[in-house]
Amino acid sequence: MNIEHILQEAIISAIKKLYNADVEESQITLQTTKKEFKGHYTLVTFPLLKISRKKPEETAEEIG
Repeated sequence: MNIEHILQEAIISAIKKLYNADVEESQITLQTTKKEFKGHYTLVTFPLLKISRKKPEETAEEIG
């Protein structure tokens, strides 16, 4: 099991808890974070906005 898989599982769990929605691992997109930002991975939140019904920044903040 690699770190991307572990992160995807944690994100799926958070979405279930926050929004009472089921998502597939294929719906969770992680990208390498750009050098000008902190971190190693970035969650692409745009596919999740229909579920959260919030702005991308708010969705990302809630998921963590």
